Amino acid sequence: MSRILIPLDGSAASRAVLSVLPARLACYRTPVTLDLVHVRAPLEAELARLLTPAQQDAHHRSEGLALLEPLAAELRGRGDLALNLHVPVSALVPDALVALARALGVDEILMSTHGHGVEDKQFLGSVTSEVVRLASVPVALVGPGAGT
Repeated sequence: MSRILIPLDGSAASRAVLSVLPARLACYRTPVTLDLVHVRAPLEAELARLLTPAQQDAHHRSEGLALLEPLAAELRGRGDLALNLHVPVSALVPDALVALARALGVDEILMSTHGHGVEDKQFLGSVTSEVVRLASVPVALVGPGAGT
């Protein structure tokens, strides 16, 4: 079985990945597992002090799943796909994505470009640039206009 990691941040650009997914899946000859991931930033220190670690975990999971579940619902009707939802917490989004990709043994990372970075990172965006640099698997990029 093949696996694709799909980082999603709730933006229209990240949602554009779903529009190219049928063509991407056609490249695989085996059933595919999609690992949808939304990396959450740690809570601010003042708020974190008010919550137990278990409450913080529940908060992050709830917020992350609120973003991922509607997208997963759209995908569940698309044939023999297996879906997993992941909500890691990290201030370092690229590192969290690459670590998760390694841990899951994915075949590729399919992600959008935002272009919010500066200088050499302007075309891809800083998170995308870092994932491309750090990943040990292919990273397929989808431009922000792909879903329109």
